Amino acid sequence: MTAVDRETMNRWREMIVVDRSGATVGTISEFYLDKGSRLPTWALLKTGLLGTRQTFVPLIGVAERNGELCLPYPRSQITSAPGVEIDGELTPDEEAVLFAHYGMDYWDDAVAEPRQQDDRDRDDAMTRSEEEVGVRTQRRPRERVRLQKYVVTEQETRTVPVRREEVRLVREPLPEQPQDETGEHPAG
Repeated sequence: MTAVDRETMNRWREMIVVDRSGATVGTISEFYLDKGSRLPTWALLKTGLLGTRQTFVPLIGVAERNGELCLPYPRSQITSAPGVEIDGELTPDEEAVLFAHYGMDYWDDAVAEPRQQDDRDRDDAMTRSEEEVGVRTQRRPRERVRLQKYVVTEQETRTVPVRREEVRLVREPLPEQPQDETGEHPAG
């Protein structure tokens, strides 16, 4: 199924939905998105004379033709779909029942492909399949860790420059003073 954007979903809500022979079935009231791909997988149709009955139909194989939305199923199959509680989410069991009703194989977390009713018993028929890869990240616990604090004492020897002041007594001779004729220093 090709990706259906919001604009397309809004346009499809306004269209008349018809079965594979062109008979009117109803209109779409809600879309149900796949959890993994976030693409619409199911539509909730308002059916019946006044649109009072609601039926789920898969959006696989849906096509737009002449302003109508065409489903690849007969009207009788659509209107006889099993009643599923409309509570905002389809459970895997409900989805499996609906897929079986519409003749499709169901795999949990996988895109289902329609089975062709007319070609099932023919030997020359072949089913063409495509794989789609969905990538997502998910956090899972791997191990428990605990932070522990402890003190480690190490002995180290280092050469560290140390500055200090030292005092020395330096003796210096007195400067020569003039002497008188007697060889004495004048008092003064």
